[in-house]
Amino acid sequence: MGVISRVFGNLQNTEPKYKILEYFNINRIDAMESWIRSLSNIRNICAHHGRLWNQTLIYCPSSIKHIRNTNWLENTEIDNSKMYAILSCSFYLLKAVSPTTKFAHRFRSLLDKYPEVDREEMGFPENWKEEKLWQ
Repeated sequence: MGVISRVFGNLQNTEPKYKILEYFNINRIDAMESWIRSLSNIRNICAHHGRLWNQTLIYCPSSIKHIRNTNWLENTEIDNSKMYAILSCSFYLLKAVSPTTKFAHRFRSLLDKYPEVDREEMGFPENWKEEKLWQ
């Protein structure tokens, strides 16, 4: 992920970069750059066996409120420094490259299996399962 973050960040604001944004239906370069940087940070925390579920993230996905896409979140009043924000960004990107992914179903099942996990601490809003993104 770190290499992808650097490659995308180092691309000039020319056609190749805009083609990537177009593919993911994201209209802001800063959004994509921050999402990739955030995912890279998450990957590093996991690789080094760090605690993640209730962390306040240092590298946060930005521009969450500015994404204009019907597959995005309706409720954008979320804490972008919590796991729900980066999970939503990650799942949005995953759905773009793998539209038939079963990730949402498997993730909901995982959380249902462990009801003691504090979703509020992870930044999940009460109605998160109703979001089109997570259907």
